[in-house]
Order: sequence, then C-alpha cells, then structure tokens
Amino acid sequence: MKRCILKLTGEAFSDIGTLQKITSEITSCYSSEYDLGIIIGGGNFFRGRDAEIKNKLITDRAGMLGTVINGILLEHILKTKAVHLCAMEIKGIVECYRVELAERYFKEKRIVIFSGGTGLPYFTTDTATALRACELNADLILKATNVDGVYSQDPKKYRPAKLIKKVSYEQALKQDLKIMDRQAFQLLKERKIPVIVFNIFRAGNLKKVIVGKEIGSMLC
Repeated sequence: MKRCILKLTGEAFSDIGTLQKITSEITSCYSSEYDLGIIIGGGNFFRGRDAEIKNKLITDRAGMLGTVINGILLEHILKTKAVHLCAMEIKGIVECYRVELAERYFKEKRIVIFSGGTGLPYFTTDTATALRACELNADLILKATNVDGVYSQDPKKYRPAKLIKKVSYEQALKQDLKIMDRQAFQLLKERKIPVIVFNIFRAGNLKKVIVGKEIGSMLC
C-alpha cells in the first residue's frame, strides 16, 4: 500500500473525547512509508435523509458545510501533521482542493484532510471518497464505521445477521447493499480500488487494518 483514503464517519465527531481517541490512533499508526488522506463525513451535524426539509439542494449544502466544520476540528487536533483542503472555496478559512495541491502535500508527508464532499449537491461523501481515490490514484479505501463490517442484514436490528468477510462490487450492486452508494461502487469497480469496511470505534482497529490484519469486510 502506497496511498490510502480513510473515510471517517461524522459520528467520530460526536464528542471531543471520541474524536481525540480516534485522532490519537491516526497519529500513532501513520507512517512516512505511505500517504494518508481523510474524507470527512458530516452526519454529526446534519443528515439530509433525516431532515424534515425535503429540498435536497438545501440539505446537501448544509451537509457539506458540516464536513467543513469537522475538517477544521480534525486539522486543529492533528496540528502540523495535517493540512485541510475543501472542495468549495472558503477564503480565509480553508484552502480549496486541487489534485496538484493534494499531491504536493502528500510529497511533504502531510495527512491530507478533504472536506466539502464533491463540492456539488446530490452526491454523498461516499461518492466524494471514490472520486478522490480515483483522482489521486489511491491503492485502498478504509471505510471507518460503527459496525464491524458488511452484514447480511442490519446487525443492530437483526441478531442473526452474519458478517460477510468479502464482497465483490458486482454483488454489492446486484444486492443493493447499503455500504456505499451506487455511484461510488461504479467508480471503484471501474478503477479496481478495494475498500475495507471496519469499526473504528474499537481501539486498535485502525492500526490492525493498516498493517494488513484481516478485520472487517473487503469489497473488491
């Protein structure tokens, strides 16, 4: 692995204690031997699908701004190890994302935080993750969630749900698995970029994934 993209759920930002634990793990297992980018979710602030407002343009804009707030917090905690790039131009607060700029920071061995989703409404942060992975030639995506991987059913609702260790993109698309959205699946399938889905709230899991231990589920 030379470059990986970590998709960090907005739930990691639900309280400062949780965020500090996760950032501590990111810091402890990051190495100059590979590049690390982090795509930020914003669900702790706003989830469009749960909103009473039915105008998706408005809810997506609100969600994108939520990811920017999370990005600012994460950059502050990681300090000089990280740099924050946003898909939208917000002068005086955060640099605007460009592929060339991200590549420059990777060469400096900085952790690059990406916020603002794709910068456009109607696309999720999952699609943003797939897009950045393709643009930046990532070798692997780490999808950090609050469950242990991909299950046959929702494990929080159905106790008999079984953990699926490996899933092909064809299966995911055919079975309409809700791990990532279809646009993300399609992009990653075309570029053959694998995804590991794992529970980042279990201490030590991030390091286990990065060193190659078999935890969570693999999509490829």
